[in-house]
Amino acid sequence: MSEYKFVERPFLTQLKNLGWEVIDQGDGIPTDPTKSRRTTFREMTLKEVFREQVRVINTLADGRPWLTDQQLEHLYGEITDAQADKPLLVANEGKAVLGVRPDAVARVLEAARWAPSGGNRQPVRIVVVRDAASRARLRDLYLPRWEAYSAPYQEGLKKSGAALPRVLAGADHFARHLAEVPVLLVVCFRVADVLPTDAGLGRVSVVGGASIYPAVQNVLLKARDEGLGAALTTLLCADEPAVKALLAIPEEFGTAALLGLGWPGRPFPRRLSRRPLSEIAFGERFGAPLED
Repeated sequence: MSEYKFVERPFLTQLKNLGWEVIDQGDGIPTDPTKSRRTTFREMTLKEVFREQVRVINTLADGRPWLTDQQLEHLYGEITDAQADKPLLVANEGKAVLGVRPDAVARVLEAARWAPSGGNRQPVRIVVVRDAASRARLRDLYLPRWEAYSAPYQEGLKKSGAALPRVLAGADHFARHLAEVPVLLVVCFRVADVLPTDAGLGRVSVVGGASIYPAVQNVLLKARDEGLGAALTTLLCADEPAVKALLAIPEEFGTAALLGLGWPGRPFPRRLSRRPLSEIAFGERFGAPLED
């Protein structure tokens, strides 16, 4: 039985009927890679064709492409990355959900490393969670917290018949699909290195965060620079004991945030809703107009 006749050619015919351009080199063993637009038979993908076609099918409503060159390069690397040390089925499963390459994560974390902290004590540590079981466990911890937090808003909307606001809908989707986010960053801090000098004021203490959250902001900014989407939440801090046990976080550390890291499912927003400058900045006295 000819494999070419009964397997390869029918498959190529189907692709051609679907609109693919097919270069059929017959049932012999090909000897010239240039006939298939390659320089060597080791090339699995025509890189420029791949990049252009992926760009074409990912467009905005007005037809403009939104994927950046960095995102296309990353996607090409994920698709073509050889996994010779893995069985074929395992390698294929790894491509089903495209993750974030370790070098991109390393660059994001490097940005966090340079964040300022009180007395340069550098209390921040970050646990990078890729393991599917650990991500699922974090989702199981997070979802009940989110449901309890959002219930009053969602119930009010149901009673009024109003649609779920986009921000709330996005947060709800994030919570329910947290295990599918390819990289989760659990931000920790050494408690002894954070000095809450406002602890005795009879209100919520915030000063200690000044040595933690600049690093988180650096992560968010560098992720955007890499073309990655990132989402910050602190709800999981309420389950600190369980998170510490899951990730073997030492006793002297606390948890400060969870960040999801992955490729965005839609273009980055071009406009944001923020208060005008006149409402947040004042001159000399609180509430006084800021001079030009």
